[in-house]
Amino acid sequence: MRADQSEQPTPGEPLTNYLAESSEYYAGFTSVLRELADAQARGFQPTERQLVLAVTHSARIYTSARGGKPIGGRSPDWLRGRVDGLRSLLRRGSAARPWSE
Repeated sequence: MRADQSEQPTPGEPLTNYLAESSEYYAGFTSVLRELADAQARGFQPTERQLVLAVTHSARIYTSARGGKPIGGRSPDWLRGRVDGLRSLLRRGSAARPWSE
C-alpha cells in the first residue's frame, strides 16, 4: 500500500494529490459548477439524462486528449477536471445546487 493512498479524495472532490494541484484541472472542474449555477439562475435545470450524456461526451474527448495533445485549446488536465465535475453533479443528483454541501 502506497503512502498517498490514505489521501484519496472522496467522490465528487477534485483529485488534488493525483494531478499535482493542476490549475488546469481546477479550472475544468469549477467551470462545470459555474455553468450549472448560471443555468439554474436562468431557470434551466438539466435532467439526469443530459448530465449522463455530457459525462459520456466529455470522457470520450478526454480519452482522446490524454496523450498530451490539447483538443479545442484545452489541456487534458482541464478536460479531466470537467469530467470529474460532471460526475460529481451526477453523484449529488441533478437537482442539487452546485455550491451546496
